Amino acid sequence: EIGARAWGRCFDELHMGISIADVQRRVVALYHEEGADLGASPPMVMGATGPGGTFVKGDILYIDGGCTYSGYAMDFARRAVFGSPSDRQIDEHDGMWEVLHKVIEFMAPGVAVREVFEFSQSLIAKHPYWHNYSDHPSKRIGHGQGYGNEPPSISGTDDTILQERMVLTPEPKLESKDGLLNPEEHIVIRTGGNEILSASSSWKLHVVN
Repeated sequence: EIGARAWGRCFDELHMGISIADVQRRVVALYHEEGADLGASPPMVMGATGPGGTFVKGDILYIDGGCTYSGYAMDFARRAVFGSPSDRQIDEHDGMWEVLHKVIEFMAPGVAVREVFEFSQSLIAKHPYWHNYSDHPSKRIGHGQGYGNEPPSISGTDDTILQERMVLTPEPKLESKDGLLNPEEHIVIRTGGNEILSASSSWKLHVVN
């Protein structure tokens, strides 16, 4: 929740010409204002194509990672577009979040993480014009999460069985013209429906006018 508030406040301040470094510095300051652990590292920020790493019309800002609280690390991803999004950008963003939502519904106690990976690939395969980045050699679409990235890997080679109260961050990926697109949520496995810890942060594509 601390990280979500910090990102939301930063997104509301975005403007044309802001740089990747400016976004990272502002987010770190907001982490501290919102009550995160001191010494929080800046999140990964990508997507700027303007001079000096600045965001210009048509760019999509991708932010991933997050702060820590009592040592526990957040990890999810959000995106913002500068100017009106194109039909392609909307299709890719909304389409991949739909994939992620279905993956989260599929994840349940008793399911192997290998099966989760295979299910995600079957969904992405329905969009042959997308460049699937999930099926690179590591065949990995996420991981466990605690004090940082932890086992298990949500991969095609891991037979770990999901159990109640496991904490993971599923993130199927594609490579877009705008860069990496991997929707990601921070979830807890629950019987009868998973808990999305990152739900306080909207997954919708944020538009910067």
